[in-house]
Parts: sequence; C-alpha cells; structure tokens
Amino acid sequence: MRSSHPLFRAGLTLGAQSLASVTNFAATALALSAGDLGEFGRFAIAFQLCQVVVVVANGAVGDVVLIHTSRGRGDRSTADLRDGAVTTGMLLGLGASVCFVIGAVAAPDMRTPLLLAAAGAPAIFAQYTLRARRYADDDPGGVMLADLIWLLVVVAGGLVDAAGWDATPNDYLAIWLLGAALSGAPAIYAGITRGRRHVGAFWDATGTQLMKLAAEGLLARSVFVVSLIATEIVLDTAASGALAAAVLVLSPMTVVHTAASSVIVPREVAL
Repeated sequence: MRSSHPLFRAGLTLGAQSLASVTNFAATALALSAGDLGEFGRFAIAFQLCQVVVVVANGAVGDVVLIHTSRGRGDRSTADLRDGAVTTGMLLGLGASVCFVIGAVAAPDMRTPLLLAAAGAPAIFAQYTLRARRYADDDPGGVMLADLIWLLVVVAGGLVDAAGWDATPNDYLAIWLLGAALSGAPAIYAGITRGRRHVGAFWDATGTQLMKLAAEGLLARSVFVVSLIATEIVLDTAASGALAAAVLVLSPMTVVHTAASSVIVPREVAL
C-alpha cells in the first residue's frame, strides 16, 4: 500500500512499528508464562541478544538501504544495490550466528537458546532489510503485512500452547525466530537468488557507513543485555528473569524511535 501523503504514510509506519512492538511483547510475555524465572532468565538473555541483532540489522543494513536507495526507485543500479544489501545482511547474520555458537560452547547452561539464536540471526537481518526496502519504496503497508505475519506466527504458538502443548520459553524463542524467517522470506529468496552477485557493489558504496551504523547500534542496544548477563553472573538466572520481567512493560516504547526514523530518513534523503 503506497501513498505520498505524509500523514497517511506516517500512520501506516506507526502501525507497522506497533505490530513489531506487540510481537516482541507477546513473545516475551508468553515465554514468561511458560516457565520459571530461571528458564525465563535464559530466554531473556538470548532474546535480548537477538534484539541487539535487530538494532544492528536495522542500522547497518536497513538505514543504509533507506539512505542510498530512496531516490532511485525503478533504477537498475538501485535494484542491484538493494539485492546486494539483503545478501550482505544475511552474511552479517551468519557472523552473528558464529558469535552465538561460540557463546553456546562457552556457557553450557545457555546452549539451547543461543543455538536457536544462531539459527535465526540471518533471518532477522533479511527481515529488517526487507522492511527498509519497502519503506524506501513508500510501501509501509507492505511492512505491515510482513510484521502481521510475524505476529500471527507468535499468536498461533500461544494458541497451540493454550490447547495443551506445554511450551517452554525456548519454544517461544524458536517461534519468534520462525516468524522472522517467514515474514522475511521474500528477502531471503532475493538474497539467495540475486543478491550474491551484487554484494561487492553494495559494500563498495556503503561499507564505511555500514560499519559505523553497526557499531552505533551494537553499543546502544548492548547496555540491557550486559546488565542481564552481569545479574546472572553475580546472582543467578532467576534474578536475570526477574529483571527482564520488570522491564517487559517498557518494550512497546521502542515503537516511537523506530517509527520516527522510518518516516524521517527517506524523506530527508529525497529532498
């Protein structure tokens, strides 16, 4: 759903970001209800590490796509740049996967949630690159559709659990990551089939900026997950779970920041 009207576009963008926020809230709340605080603490650490991946993906690839491709819709070189962005994002996701696997080896108690995060990291990058491509095309309705798919996957998991599945917090982490993969499937397909031929061009055009935005996102989002890990080391995973549960209510606040950047960045570039 495309529109050049600023208010309509802003409304759709806010709606899309609200869906993303609700999805994260629902997954975390369902995980909290599915196990004790110790299990939830391990989930919370892995989930917040995935949120670090989300912020890095949104900055390093998503914002770069908005900045470099908002002007040239329909241009062949712009389309190639976008395809290269998807594959680049998935490669960065594989780098995050390696870090998660190393963490799983170093911390056996966290093995299952970290291995799940490792499996889902490339899909997170693909999904957030897809979001940026659609924002650059003035298509926040397309973003809403992708985010709605993600939310429906999480809700479906909760309904199956309510019918007698007896899910664990790790199951909800897997469901959330599955939702990312399904909602980002078009980008994953583009990255595998076309984007690999344009990774070099994308990197040449955006490499320095990409690294700066990735570092900024990593530093900005790591504060809370470092607090969770420190709480587990000093106290225990139950204390980490209690801390994560205490801040759960604040998670919808992220919608304002992300929605604002998605509305403002492409408009400023187009001027």
